[in-house]
Amino acid sequence: NMQNPAAFGDPATYLTDPSWFSTVGCTPTALNDRCGIHRNCGVQNRWFFLLTQGGTQNGVTVQGIGSSSAARITYSNLCNFLGSASGYPASRLGSIAAARQIFGPCSNEEIQTTNAWAAVGVGPVFSGNCVAVSGPRFLCKKSPDFPFEYIAQGIAGATFTWSFPSAWSGTISGSGNNTLNITSFGNFNPPGGYPATVTISATSSLGGTASISVTIEDDPCLNACTKKGTDRNIQNAKREESLEGSRVNIYPNPANSRITVQSNGQKIEKVKVFAITGDLIYDSKATDDTQVTVDVARFSAGSYFITIQLDKEIITKRFVKVD
Repeated sequence: NMQNPAAFGDPATYLTDPSWFSTVGCTPTALNDRCGIHRNCGVQNRWFFLLTQGGTQNGVTVQGIGSSSAARITYSNLCNFLGSASGYPASRLGSIAAARQIFGPCSNEEIQTTNAWAAVGVGPVFSGNCVAVSGPRFLCKKSPDFPFEYIAQGIAGATFTWSFPSAWSGTISGSGNNTLNITSFGNFNPPGGYPATVTISATSSLGGTASISVTIEDDPCLNACTKKGTDRNIQNAKREESLEGSRVNIYPNPANSRITVQSNGQKIEKVKVFAITGDLIYDSKATDDTQVTVDVARFSAGSYFITIQLDKEIITKRFVKVD
């Protein structure tokens, strides 16, 4: 009985359940069920039920993800992560790794997989820092293009609290206050002058904080506003998407091995790829072609920003890497 292993005398909790067959010093024989391999399977049976249907056990509440998703995780775990001598701790780690691989880091599937194991007494509840902040890293003081948008990502249902220089003004909106729009620098006057570096951070109500380091340049903003200096790493892709689509295309999107960047005839001088956290993970060599191919096979599944430096502008787009 996967819903109630105790109905047939099987344990529902690892090690501490009264029905658990102790394997300490046990020699497997036909008489002792090879040290309780069928009896003790009640723990993983109950784990699968909780992961599929949801429920509460040992003070841990699990939100069910359905039998199809749970089966995919379990099958991948058995095929890719477990060996003949693996026990429950190894099964926990393998299934969490499978959930991350299939559904992505910090996905609801990874969280519920972890919590279902905690409910049956194997390991702690999910506590990962799943917060990421994206937005422009270089801003101009005297010629600003307000608003500057920053977006926080985290566990579903989280509410975010933002931190930025007190002299600045901003509005907070979006699901769970996940969007910050900087609308003014106010009387911001950094002690060391310009360029100045500040920190914008978001803290999740479900745990975790992420920050982004932002450089403020004074006029004429050569480093922040032209291609001759530091690239504007991550711009507001949504706001520019309609204009950029006619000048640069990337395909396929989503992609699993390679993406092609193609301009409308302008030479592509540089291509860079950034993780959602803003970290640079790919930087192409100088090129004068109108088409560039980027190998993304080694990238983890998820969303990325790609900046395409043309002759007189830098265009930012998003793409999705799938397994």
